[in-house]
Amino acid sequence: SKYVIDSQNIVAKINIDRCPPQIKLLNIENSNKHYEGYANKNHIIKLKFKVIEKNILINNFNSKYIKFMLDDNIIYPNSIKIDLLSHINDEMIYSITLSGINGNGTLKIYFPEGVIEDKSNQKSKSEIFNTNIKIDNISPISIFKENLLDTGKSLATISSNEYIRPIEGWNLSNNNLELSKEFSNIIYYPITITDFAQNTSKVYVDIKNATFIKLNYTTFDYDNKLKLVPSGSIPG
Repeated sequence: SKYVIDSQNIVAKINIDRCPPQIKLLNIENSNKHYEGYANKNHIIKLKFKVIEKNILINNFNSKYIKFMLDDNIIYPNSIKIDLLSHINDEMIYSITLSGINGNGTLKIYFPEGVIEDKSNQKSKSEIFNTNIKIDNISPISIFKENLLDTGKSLATISSNEYIRPIEGWNLSNNNLELSKEFSNIIYYPITITDFAQNTSKVYVDIKNATFIKLNYTTFDYDNKLKLVPSGSIPG
């Protein structure tokens, strides 16, 4: 008789992983409301990242390995907080919260090669994520100027070396660099100028030449039963 023996043996189980670990920037939050593209050392910046890898061997997602930059210079924020928000299957969500960022320049997050390494010895690549947030810790420099108008009023202008926020009662130019307002009398007082990053400086409004005087008058027509004639004004 003829016998056929069929036998299978598992010699080794190989887990083939051809995808290196990935790190992606998901979201950026800035406490500088309405001016999120700017911040100073008083603001809080929160970034959310996703790590994709199912076979992690080494995880260096921490402040000792991750670097922070302003333009091309490494910086050290006063406060760095890194939290793991979730870990589901092959995805981890991290948040990085920064505050006390001194210096000036565009904020970037630098991940050196190997922040995450998998069991196949594949490493996450070196990457720089640009937040496009301009860190500015310098107060604006402003210049006051008075220009006497033909009406006798004075046009006050405050020019700044950087973008500034509007002030109630003043007109802000389209390029966000100049405030203007008309004054009818002599006056002197301080005003606070605030740039987009919320740095402030003080400039003095000093109106010396305004001579506009408005005289309101009312007349009565006695021949027409004291009918009121509309009032007017006389510049002087």
